[in-house]
Formats: sequence, structure tokens, C-alpha cells
Amino acid sequence: LLDPTRVAVLEFEDQSQGRELGHISSGLTVSLVHELASVAALDVVSRNRLRTMQDRAIPLDTIIAQLRIGSLVEGSVQQSNGRLRVFVQLVDAATHTPLESATIERAMGEMFRLEDDVTHEVAVLLRKRIGAEVRVRATIAGTRSARARDLSFRAGSDRERASKGASSPDSSERADALIRLRIADSLLAEAERADPRWL
Repeated sequence: LLDPTRVAVLEFEDQSQGRELGHISSGLTVSLVHELASVAALDVVSRNRLRTMQDRAIPLDTIIAQLRIGSLVEGSVQQSNGRLRVFVQLVDAATHTPLESATIERAMGEMFRLEDDVTHEVAVLLRKRIGAEVRVRATIAGTRSARARDLSFRAGSDRERASKGASSPDSSERADALIRLRIADSLLAEAERADPRWL
């Protein structure tokens, strides 16, 4: 499995009509790489190394495999009526599946604030991604029983959906959350029967 903490930030795309935002998209990329590299839990691929490989027209899948990249950050910059809009998303590098995304919009003169906000949003997305991956790996490591593992994942999904409905003001959603918790509990009981030694 590719490690999700091994992160590469792709060059932000300038989507303005006249391609006049290249300096801003480049600045956001540099700033984000610099800030993420200072996070001890992350292993960030250097921008120069990534650009060198891309300049040599090496396919992205080959770059991912050679550099063992687990998470990709990609983004774009647009301009409209004196405002900048930045779209950023976190992608699973192995499958190219978009995982989470965010859109940040600021006035043209607020570059430092925009850089801070983009960095913050990406950090939040990465925390979700890495937290979920850590939970999955911990679950897989506990048993060799595919059935027990599958039941546990299904229970986790029901429990997560229940937690969203539990705080709802709608009584029917709260009732549904309780049902989902009971289902999750029965699935975990089945998982325990499938592998009694798995705590």
C-alpha cells in the first residue's frame, strides 16, 4: 500500500482566460509545499524533483510509483470580478480517486490570507485522509479473517452514518441513527464470532 503521508503537490493550474494568474498559481504551489513540508507527520515530495520528472514527460503513474506517492494535492486558480477563486482537492494517488475538496475565494489583494487559507484547508483534508487510513490499517492488522474484516468495515460505516443523524433535530433521523447503531453492534458481534481472538 502507498503511504498516504507521502504527499506530492501538483502545480496549481491557471484557469484564467488570458493565463495572467501564473505567478499566483505558482506562488500558491510553492507556499503549500513549504508549509506542508514543515509538518513532521508528512513526507512531502520536493517541488523541483516533481517538476524535473514532469518536464521529462514522465507519465504521472510512473512518477507516483517511482516516488511512492500516496496522496496528491491538486488545484486551480480563477479570477472573477476582482476576486480569486481557488479550488483544491486531495486525490488518492494509487487510484486517482478524488477524496475531498474545498473552494476558497478571496479579494485580489489578499494573497497572504489566501495562502494561509489554502494551507489550512489542505491540512484539514489530509488529517481526514490520514486518520481514515490509519483506522483502516489498524483494522486490517488485527485479523486474518476476511469475513471478520468485512463485517467490521460495514459496522464502521453504519456507526459513522449513525453519528451524523444522532444530533439531528429531526426525530426520524435520530430513530434511524439508533437503528444503525444496533445494526453496527450486531455486525461486530458476528465479526467476533468469525474471529474470536480478534479484540
